[in-house]
Amino acid sequence: MRIFLSFTFLIIASIYDLKTREVPNKIWIVFIPISCITTVIHILANTSQFYFSIASITITTLIAIGIFYAGLYGGSDAKALITLALAHPTLLNKSLTLPILPLSAFNNSLVLMLLALPVSTLRNFYWKMQTHQPLFKGLEKEPIQKKLGALIFCVKTQKSKIKPYHIIAERIENKNGETRRTLHIFQKVKEEDGIVDCSIPENAFVAFSLPMLPFLTCGYLLSITIGDLIFRILTTFRG
Repeated sequence: MRIFLSFTFLIIASIYDLKTREVPNKIWIVFIPISCITTVIHILANTSQFYFSIASITITTLIAIGIFYAGLYGGSDAKALITLALAHPTLLNKSLTLPILPLSAFNNSLVLMLLALPVSTLRNFYWKMQTHQPLFKGLEKEPIQKKLGALIFCVKTQKSKIKPYHIIAERIENKNGETRRTLHIFQKVKEEDGIVDCSIPENAFVAFSLPMLPFLTCGYLLSITIGDLIFRILTTFRG
C-alpha cells in the first residue's frame, strides 16, 4: 500500500513537472494526509520501526527544506521529498539501501541526473549540425571555461522555443559604450539585469532544465528494488 501510494503521487507530480515545472498544491493537500495515515497504520503494526520512521521523516524534512532555501531545487521537489518521507520513511530489509528511504531515492535521482548531463552536449552538437552556425556566435570574447560550461550545462535554443521556466544563460550588456553578449551559466537572469524579450537573440543558451520529480520517481523505484546506487558504487570500488 505504501509503495502504491508513493508511486501514485510521484507519477502524477512528475507529469506536471514535465509539462510546466510546477506541481499544484492540491496534489500535496490530498496525498500528505493519506501518507500520514498509512505510515501511522504501519507503525502501529510494526512498533519497532517507530523511532526509525520519526527520525527518517525529521531528517528528510530538514534536508528538503535546507536544499530548497539553498536554491538548489524548487518547492515542488521539496514537497515531494517530504511527502515520500511521510508515505514510506524506512526500508530496513535492503542491505545496500539507506534506512532513510527518501534519502536513498534522492541519492539515486542525483546519480541519474548526472548520467543525463551528456544529453545537453549532444543536443548542442545536433543544433550545430542542423543549423550550420557557430555555437558561440557573438560570444567569441568569453573565456574558454565559460564556453565549456555552456556546452555541458546549457542548450542552444531558438527564441520562439524558450519556455517561461527556462533560465537564459546569456546577457546583453553595455559596458564602456560597447554592447556585447556574455555568459552567465549558473545565475538566473532577471529583466532588471539587462535581458528583456526584445534583446534575446534568435538563438540563445538556456540552462539545461532537468525536471527533478521524474528522476526522483525512478530513484525511488531503484531504492526498493536494487538499493542505493551510491552505496553500490562505493561497494564495487572497495571490492
